[in-house]
Amino acid sequence: MPAPFFYNRKGIIDAVFDQHDWAPSQSESAQKKIGRFLDRAMNTMAEDAPYLFFEREIRLAVHPDRFPSDQDTLTTTADAWVLRTELPAGASAALDWESDREWGGRYLMVLLPKADPQDDDEWHSIRIREVWQDTVGVDPFIFISLERPWRNTTDTAMKYRVVSNEYVLPDNLIELHSASVIEDNTSFPYPLAVIGQTQAEFATFPNHSELQASGVPRVAYRREYQQKLRAPTRLSAQIDDPDTGDAWLGPEAIGEFEYIITYTWGKQEIWTHSPGPSEQDTLLPEIARYEPYWESAPSPVSNRVEVGFSPVVATQPGKAVVLNLPNVDFTMGFDEKTGGPTTVRYHRAGIKKRIWRRRLSSQASPFTPGSEADYPDGFFLLDVVDGHTISYTDNGTKTPDYNRMLREVHGYQTFRLYPRPNKRMELVLRATLSPAPLVNDTDVPAVKKGATEALVHLVSSMLFDAEGETAHAQREEQKYERTLHRLAKRYGDMRPANRLRRRRTARPQTRTWVRRDVAGVVKNA
Repeated sequence: MPAPFFYNRKGIIDAVFDQHDWAPSQSESAQKKIGRFLDRAMNTMAEDAPYLFFEREIRLAVHPDRFPSDQDTLTTTADAWVLRTELPAGASAALDWESDREWGGRYLMVLLPKADPQDDDEWHSIRIREVWQDTVGVDPFIFISLERPWRNTTDTAMKYRVVSNEYVLPDNLIELHSASVIEDNTSFPYPLAVIGQTQAEFATFPNHSELQASGVPRVAYRREYQQKLRAPTRLSAQIDDPDTGDAWLGPEAIGEFEYIITYTWGKQEIWTHSPGPSEQDTLLPEIARYEPYWESAPSPVSNRVEVGFSPVVATQPGKAVVLNLPNVDFTMGFDEKTGGPTTVRYHRAGIKKRIWRRRLSSQASPFTPGSEADYPDGFFLLDVVDGHTISYTDNGTKTPDYNRMLREVHGYQTFRLYPRPNKRMELVLRATLSPAPLVNDTDVPAVKKGATEALVHLVSSMLFDAEGETAHAQREEQKYERTLHRLAKRYGDMRPANRLRRRRTARPQTRTWVRRDVAGVVKNA
């Protein structure tokens, strides 16, 4: 019996070969080329016909503004990029800066008194890089590194608050269908009215937080597009020193690997996503597996490295992999000079580095569970390190996060809410996300089943066009467009196909203008 045919990645590539030639040469390079065409075709179809892609429900957490007491104020430090609290951490009137929350990326509003008593005090808005507690001294204080420097180092007793001016939509969002807010865990989602930016500005919704009402949000509107982090430009990997280096410990199996890194800033709540454990015996979630608020595009792929068996004991694995990482803290001026740290902002740029690993092969070794694991052909999240870390050792103890595969980030669309949230709430977004690349032969595109035929025609059109067969390419593109037109009749409406729908033929209509005389009698104008 013939093998069953599936419209997965391998099946679509085979269908394209069938469409292209009766006896194609299915070389490895040809299959990879068509696989790249397939990824391009899915992104094109996502723009042409988003209704063919399955909707996703996304949850985002929003937090209220934080209002410290009048006694809890800020003062400057000798470093213009750092402010600190004047009350020690833990004081009864001090703001509780929760250690399990990432404050990077939120806004610090600072009230600066004017020199002239006739002028009003002025609020200054500046984004937070990182918040930490100084553990040196009897009275530890809270320190806040800033995205931009403070203008001088003599201001004291400054009132402040912490606000969230914008929230970010997922980086892979294509179309937002609806947004709802859940006030608490027992209430039903309340739909948000989405309005245009101009309408929101005329209604003075984006005004200063001091002038805005707070409560349960009822309106959402779009703000600027943000791309906060540049992509890393270099990364190298090597096997550790054969004499003094660290050994591969497992339980991950030995084999061949490639690596990628990204920069991140801030983090989201763990309730809104599903991170995997960092090690097999991990019992508590770690910050390394939290979803970031912003993430950069990926770095170039590292060189390929192979962890083999030890030359001393043939049954034992060899040395671990060492990654040479760029020092992003030094690039931003948050590292040190020769001789040691000289600034308050030392190592407080707020940037982390995410490490992604792809397994290319797996060899049988004493780590039997690791060698038998299922490893798709893709980069998966391995670990997170600080921005100033320049060396990372992968010794097999960390388990890649199977739930989080690398995505290509182009930036984030931000939005605001009105009224401003007065407590923690969750937003439920019903949206269409950009399709993930198909990297394994068994990967299935996240489209409705009938849409795979359109993908075959579009990929065939791209392949014919690459070979200079313009006429054949145009014919396949026409088939693609006709297939989309046919699918729109079925999938463009959620009602069943067997349910009658009333459609009126478009026709011109005459409009008679009328006026009323003094007696109220209607007369033709």
